[in-house]
Amino acid sequence: DVRSQAGNPSSSLVTAAKPVKEKGAASVFIEDEDLEGRDATVVLIDKEGTPVAQISTVIGGGKNG
Repeated sequence: DVRSQAGNPSSSLVTAAKPVKEKGAASVFIEDEDLEGRDATVVLIDKEGTPVAQISTVIGGGKNG
């Protein structure tokens, strides 16, 4: 998932979470172009819906901080 607030599932910025592929990769699209350049958090969620890891990112790429 990609969220504006890591601990808040209702702050998700994607329409649906995607499973991680076998090699550990996943990708999602943020449809709202107005969010480009904003800070967000990528949240890894287990099968039960529990967050297990997170990392900061910038929507649309670039460096955070």
